[in-house]
Amino acid sequence: MLINKLFAYKEGLILNGVAIAMTGDGFKSVADIMDEHVAVGKSFYFSTSYRFDKKKVRQLDMVLFYNKAENVYYLGDITNIVSYGLNEDVPMDSEKYSPTAYVDIPMKNWILATNVKKVQLKDLHDLSFKGKAVDDLISNAKRGTKFYFTCQK
Repeated sequence: MLINKLFAYKEGLILNGVAIAMTGDGFKSVADIMDEHVAVGKSFYFSTSYRFDKKKVRQLDMVLFYNKAENVYYLGDITNIVSYGLNEDVPMDSEKYSPTAYVDIPMKNWILATNVKKVQLKDLHDLSFKGKAVDDLISNAKRGTKFYFTCQK
């Protein structure tokens, strides 16, 4: 694991996360979009129209941004999630934490991620979804999707 919550992992605590399948926007690749976000600084907002389980959202510690086709994987800590339910909006501090291209585009959820690091698919082996290693799940999936995962030593 390459994230700051490594201490919890070493102590055997369970960490919960959400994996966000990414696509390019028709003009930029997923790698370019992630580069823009990471360039914002140590923490950045990633906005999405994916819906989140209200009960799970409060328990999320980590986020995985991925695109299997482009071989792009980023793993980081979740500082906060601003959720607008079925509506779309923009957080008041979006300008501080968002790339210029995305600062004022309303979305349902805004994940404030920090300590985000580029990882390889094999680095995701200790993460699991319903007992299956996340690296295997992604490798064998026909398409990307959002899913929840856990990490426990």
